[in-house]
Amino acid sequence: MRRRTLRPVLVLAACLLPWASARPVRAQEFALRSAAAAQGFADNHGVSIHYEDGGSGPGLPVLFVHGLAGDLDMWRAQLDHLRPARRALALDLRGHGLSGLPKDGDYSIPAMASDVLAVADAAGIKRFVLVGHSMGGAVILAVAQAAPGRVAGLLFADPAGDVSRLPKARLDRMLGQMDGPGYMEFMKGWFGASLPYGKAATRTAVFAGLRRTPPGVVRACYAGLAAYSPVEALDAYKGPMLTVVLPASTRPSSYQNLATHLPAVLVKGASHWLMMDDAPAFNRIMDGFLDGVACKSARPPASSPKP
Repeated sequence: MRRRTLRPVLVLAACLLPWASARPVRAQEFALRSAAAAQGFADNHGVSIHYEDGGSGPGLPVLFVHGLAGDLDMWRAQLDHLRPARRALALDLRGHGLSGLPKDGDYSIPAMASDVLAVADAAGIKRFVLVGHSMGGAVILAVAQAAPGRVAGLLFADPAGDVSRLPKARLDRMLGQMDGPGYMEFMKGWFGASLPYGKAATRTAVFAGLRRTPPGVVRACYAGLAAYSPVEALDAYKGPMLTVVLPASTRPSSYQNLATHLPAVLVKGASHWLMMDDAPAFNRIMDGFLDGVACKSARPPASSPKP
C-alpha cells in the first residue's frame, strides 16, 4: 500500500479520497480553559460524560475522542486550531477526566461509542466528523458502525489496531500486570515504550493522565478493546477515512492492512501521541482530510438510471 509523508498537498488530495465525580482540583483545571468553549455534561443512561464545545462556522462539526488514560485536553492544539472557523468538540470517555464511572462497569468499545453519541445528542449535532487516537480509533469506528448516517468521516490518529488478535496468554499476562501493586511500574514501562520521540510536554501530559485515571478503568478499557474486532466495521463504513500512523504501526493488525480502501499517511519522528508532538503537521493532515470530506459532501448524489 502506498503511504505518504507529511505534505500540504494532502489538502488537495483529500478531495480524491473516494472516574464517581472528579476531584475538585481537577475541576478547577478545566474551569481555566478557553472562555470561548463551553463545558457540558451529557447523561448516558446514568453515566455523566464531560465534554467541551466551542467554535462555529459553516463546516461540519468535528468531535475528538482520546485514547486510553487520556482526556479531552490531549486535543487542545487541534481544538484551538479549528475553532476560529469551525465547531469542534471533545469529550472525556467514561472513567476518564471529569466523566463518571458506569455502575455496571461496562467499558466495552460499543459502550464508549455510546458516550460519543450521547455527547453529540446533548450538543445538538446530527452529523459530524470523528477523530480518534489509539483506543479512541476503535471507539469512533464503533460509532460509525452504530450510526453510519451521522458520521461524515473518520480520521484515525495512530489507532490501536485489532487488539482482538493478541494471543490469549499475552493478553492475560498484560491484564494480570494491570491488577496489582506493580500496576504503575508496568504502565509506565508500556506507555514509555511509545514515547521515544515524545516531547517533554507530551510525556508530562501522558503520565499525568495515567496517574489520574483509576487502574480499574484502564484495565477494563483494555479488556474491552481486546474484545472488539474492527474488521467488520472497517469494511462496512463507506465514508471518507484516513489513518495517520507511525512506522511501528504497520503490522498486519493495523487498520490500513485490514481495510484495503483505507489510505494511510506515515509520520516519522513523533511518539504515539503524534497530534501533541507535532501539532502543526497533524493539523495540516487533518485540514486536508476535512477538505476532502467537504468535497464529498458537496457532490450531488448520482442520478438514478431511468427505467
